[in-house]
Amino acid sequence: MVINLSPQVEKALAMLNDAGFEAYLVGGAVRDLCLVGCSHVKDWDIATAAGTDEIKTVFAGFRIIETGIKHGTVTVIVDGEPLEITTFRHGDSLRQDLIHRDFTMNTLAYHREQGVIDLYGGAEDFKKRKLRCVGSSLERFCEDPLRILRGLRFASVLDMDIDEEAAAAMRRNKDLLQNVAVERIRNELTQMLCGPSIGRILREFSDVLAVPLPEIQSMIGFEQYHPYHCYDIWGHTVVVVEKVPAEPVLAWAALFHDMGKPFCFSRDPQGVGHFYGHAAKSAEIADRIMERLKFDHVSRKEISFLVEHHDRSIAPNEKSVKRALRQYGVERLSRLIRLGRADTLGHTRECWHYLEEFDQLEQMIQFAIAVGKPFSREDLAVNGKDLIQLGYEGPAIGEALNLLVDAVICDDLKNEKDALITYLRKRKSMKQT
Repeated sequence: MVINLSPQVEKALAMLNDAGFEAYLVGGAVRDLCLVGCSHVKDWDIATAAGTDEIKTVFAGFRIIETGIKHGTVTVIVDGEPLEITTFRHGDSLRQDLIHRDFTMNTLAYHREQGVIDLYGGAEDFKKRKLRCVGSSLERFCEDPLRILRGLRFASVLDMDIDEEAAAAMRRNKDLLQNVAVERIRNELTQMLCGPSIGRILREFSDVLAVPLPEIQSMIGFEQYHPYHCYDIWGHTVVVVEKVPAEPVLAWAALFHDMGKPFCFSRDPQGVGHFYGHAAKSAEIADRIMERLKFDHVSRKEISFLVEHHDRSIAPNEKSVKRALRQYGVERLSRLIRLGRADTLGHTRECWHYLEEFDQLEQMIQFAIAVGKPFSREDLAVNGKDLIQLGYEGPAIGEALNLLVDAVICDDLKNEKDALITYLRKRKSMKQT
């Protein structure tokens, strides 16, 4: 089988071969090109018999970055393309190098003359949608515990079943995840949460995921005792994660949105369960988790907002939508609606009629955007300089701009400079009299 490589990879392989060193394209690039059918590969990894000093000699005329020199890896920039080139690990042959990789589908290699090399049955395993470790699962996960989450991520993103031996080894070694850098854990979980098979992974491997996310334990099996809830808290959460669009911010918000429920539970005299204040409590828990996993500030702020406001009700009428747009902006409001839609799908069918309201809200937002309504001060036909000329100064400038946005959105004032200035002058005149 011949696969299409980038000119830079072809060039690097040829240079190593011409210098007398075996060299193969390995890892995810070969998997994606051969099995997944990707037309574009981001990361190119080459394994070679050359040592690091010899790699540097072969590519003496190129920019070289010693990204992992202690592990035998250097990054070579070939015609603008970064290529990771690594000396064979665990021996001096391709076979010895591949046997210590994580899963069989990642052991495929490619040689310019030999074509695709499949020493461990990775292509057949992928065809059967079976995620299987190379050799001993216990050994592979002990070598690098992050492989446990990588396996769950692959199963979620590529819709694969995890081999029984591998699944058992994941559970047996799950506590090793406590020793993995939180940034690596966060990255794997983020990709996993956006996979099409995430629901199955959350249901089947909640015990494993509870190691990096112990907060989910209190949700598992917690009955809600409410006629509109057909799942326990964890079961409901899984459905919501399944139903939100595959966007990291929304996926994390869905996972977090009901984490505070076990701490806010009460039952009324009729035995019906209630969770007063759970949104704020969930946001508090979510923020602690994101701090622990070192989320970036922007994502952390947005996810916390969505969790805290996920149960906010917005009436599908023009005035409510305009006010919500003024308060949240288009992107945030759209995310709240998508999260609310997914949350509704996690309830009994008796609640699904609310989906029509979400449809109406989205249509009204699109209409408001189409007619060019301003939703922030930056969208107005006037700015702070214009207001200074009218005699406004200090905090009064911001207050006047906010007043104009509200008037344009809710009172149908035209967003034209003359109309806005006339409106302010009239208000100013009324105050003076």
